[in-house]
Amino acid sequence: MNLLHVFVCTWNESKILQDFIDWYRSRVPGCLITVYDNESTDNTVEIALQNNCKVISFSTNDQMDELTLMNIRNNCWKKTLSEWCLVVDADELVDINAEFLKNLGTENILKCKGYEMFGEEEDSIDDLIYGCESVGYSKPVLFRGWIFEEISFAPGNHSCSPIPFEHNLLWSTINPNLYHTKWRSWSNGIERAHLLAKKRSDHSRQNNWNIHYEFDDSIHLDYYSNGIKNRIKVR
Repeated sequence: MNLLHVFVCTWNESKILQDFIDWYRSRVPGCLITVYDNESTDNTVEIALQNNCKVISFSTNDQMDELTLMNIRNNCWKKTLSEWCLVVDADELVDINAEFLKNLGTENILKCKGYEMFGEEEDSIDDLIYGCESVGYSKPVLFRGWIFEEISFAPGNHSCSPIPFEHNLLWSTINPNLYHTKWRSWSNGIERAHLLAKKRSDHSRQNNWNIHYEFDDSIHLDYYSNGIKNRIKVR
């Protein structure tokens, strides 16, 4: 049985996808990565295929539709034969490795400890070591898929309501770090916010999902500036 299967939804992630792939493949050699691509217009798909990732395309009529993303995240892992599943975004790096996964006991689901990372001048992943603890990015995204009938992720995977088949639900007391890397620089974060704000679907607006992408630039700047001011070394 393969040790880890990583699932990720993408749209125009060419700037960060190689970092994402290298992060998990260097820590869990041989891990499977499945990319669900939302009709990227850059070379996201090419990068994924060049790195032996499986690519599955889907369409949302050029909108960022959280309902569609939830459906994918809640079902993408159900046929995997891997011991562990990880369902994350392309800017989310979970601090795990093969030894860590092999040494876990009978627990079958883990909640990560989230950190919003703040960098300057397009810091590389190796240099992106400062951040602030983030409750919003403390997510239950790592689990033994074969144990569960449903995971039932909420929007953004910020919470879930897992249903095991015939096993006990065993939450781990270990919380690996999850590094959210959108703000690796001011330009990277604000550019991404502007792009996704334009794609936000009517359905997402009706449910107040992904609303943060449409915040005024001054709010984003306050958030980023406070992050730079208060960040500490976290890795």
